[in-house]
Amino acid sequence: MKEIITFLLLMVSITTNAQNAHVGETEGTQISPLGETEGALIRISEIEVYPEYLTEYLKFAHNVGATSVKEEPGVICIYPMQQLRNDCQIRILEIYASQEAYQHHIKTEHFQTYKQGTLHMVKSLDLVDMRQMAPECLPLIFNKVASPQPSPIGRESEECSVLNPINPQLMKTTISAEEFNSSWPKGNPNDAYAQYFTGQSYLAPITPKNLQSDSSPRGGQVGATVQNYANVTFEPGCRNNWHVHHGAHQILICVSGEGIYQEWGKPAIRLHAGDIIDIPEGAKHWHGATKDSWFQHLASHVHVGDPESNEWLEPVTDEQYNDANKIDN
Repeated sequence: MKEIITFLLLMVSITTNAQNAHVGETEGTQISPLGETEGALIRISEIEVYPEYLTEYLKFAHNVGATSVKEEPGVICIYPMQQLRNDCQIRILEIYASQEAYQHHIKTEHFQTYKQGTLHMVKSLDLVDMRQMAPECLPLIFNKVASPQPSPIGRESEECSVLNPINPQLMKTTISAEEFNSSWPKGNPNDAYAQYFTGQSYLAPITPKNLQSDSSPRGGQVGATVQNYANVTFEPGCRNNWHVHHGAHQILICVSGEGIYQEWGKPAIRLHAGDIIDIPEGAKHWHGATKDSWFQHLASHVHVGDPESNEWLEPVTDEQYNDANKIDN
């Protein structure tokens, strides 16, 4: 629902800006009042993508959609979606101000980059032109979403770029920990370990309150903790690689959002705030956010033997990740 609200608000902005203007790129085509795009071309593109190219295709589709809506006045909407039952089935709702606007669009550099870059990724393509049945309903829809309510896990920031409707993992955002509705710090981008993650993660070391320096806002004693803690924040779709902790158990305490934990050869486990995971020493595993929710957990290690080390392995494949997202336990 959050994705649909964001899309509709974008539509309001685009249509309002275009209502009283002639579009030079489209040979003078004028956008009629909201909900009455006279002569508009409306289409649903039905696309099937080869599984091995899905992640790469999603990036192409996101870029061409965002660029087209932003830079082409005649492009009213390019709204990509994935089927819940089959991630490789893509549907794109396209609305152009006119046939001329569409012809201009397919000649642009960003569209040609998308087309040529994805030819080998697409298994099938069917362009289905549509006819509006109730254009007068659009203003009613816009009125209903004019003041969207915050979601349970967070809300879109005014600084946030348009939500990517294909895969939230790909959205660029400046949402703070407060806007994320979490009392836990988000920290800085986890650049030191970025090579071991798919998607963006953030890391915030945690110091026990009684051991913080007197100069800190909370005050307290200066000291060293016997147990190190860190808060890890995952954007939607983000997960770490398969990995193994040698010489230690890892303890995960889930504090916000929804996540996934999976050990090799075992079913995935859906995680919510308040859940605790004790990862056995030597167990191959991964953890991260679900594809449609942010996720935060505290992480700590309990030493059980020398030497203590992390062994990073292969990335979690899209197929493994999508299968894990289907688990609801």
